[in-house]
Amino acid sequence: MINYSIYPKEFVFEGWDNISFDYKIINYNKDVKLIVEKIDAGSYRVMQVLTTDPRVYLNSNLNPGKLIKTDLHISGK
Repeated sequence: MINYSIYPKEFVFEGWDNISFDYKIINYNKDVKLIVEKIDAGSYRVMQVLTTDPRVYLNSNLNPGKLIKTDLHISGK
């Protein structure tokens, strides 16, 4: 990233070290693995689909950025 600014980089990027994301790998419908970000209890945002099945990518409910609400089984971080 190129930053064109009159302010010092320490001022512009202050606090970027403390950003943390709560990503999880989940099994959705027992056969599709997704990387999701937890929004609140039972609500997740799809970040990435982890499958080689092309039919899953055609499911618009699983596109990155979509919210899914369900009781998902978390398989790891």
